[in-house]
Amino acid sequence: MTDFDTGPPYGFYLRHNGSCPESQIQCSSQAQWSDDYGEWFNCCPEDTVCVDNTCCPSTSGCKTAIESDPHCANNQTWDLYEQGGGFFCCEQGTIGYVNSGLEVGGEQASGVACAEHWMQGDNYDLLTALAKGTPSPTPTPSSSASASATPTPTSDSDSGSGHSKTAAIVGGVVGGVVGGLAGLGLIIGLVWYVRRRRRQQGQVQAADPALPTASQGAPVNEYKGAFGELPDTHVRSELSGSPNQMAHELPAEPAR
Repeated sequence: MTDFDTGPPYGFYLRHNGSCPESQIQCSSQAQWSDDYGEWFNCCPEDTVCVDNTCCPSTSGCKTAIESDPHCANNQTWDLYEQGGGFFCCEQGTIGYVNSGLEVGGEQASGVACAEHWMQGDNYDLLTALAKGTPSPTPTPSSSASASATPTPTSDSDSGSGHSKTAAIVGGVVGGVVGGLAGLGLIIGLVWYVRRRRRQQGQVQAADPALPTASQGAPVNEYKGAFGELPDTHVRSELSGSPNQMAHELPAEPAR
């Protein structure tokens, strides 16, 4: 059991053409070997130590622990390859290959590297990756941020609905105005009718003579004869009677 986490940034090295990329260290100042495609270096992430072509936490090495679970020191953008019992890594977008036409110290040798295209020649054999790097998922903006940043396109149906709502509102306003004008016209007509009715009644009363009232009675002299007493005369008329009735004379006035 190891006393450290054997996961990245600890793992097998990257084979790179030319100097190592930024944020990486070279396992040696000299190239491992070179061919028609350039010089090849072994590279490890910063804050690691390259021991026996393995990226470890210290100079004590970690190759045995890493071989128990083979993986690249960067398992997000590096692909893992195996050749002749040894492991190495290539950046995604490149292809691992082996060149068996090398000569080291006067003896024939082979070496591994990474190419950006298919290799041509009898000395080159392409390799198949044992494991592909898995990039970490890119965080996506929240739905609320997306809604505020990106305007929602309006479909034809939404536009039609908007026009319908606008037409309904305009129709309601026009209807309200027309209804108000109709009500005002009705009130004006009613007032005109009442005033005309009163004017007609006034004309009728002016045409008919007024009847006399108690204060406007006839003069006393005009009706005086109707209620006066008989004139005070000494002549007395006899009452008329039937022919068979006996006549009586009134007694004479007594002597005074």
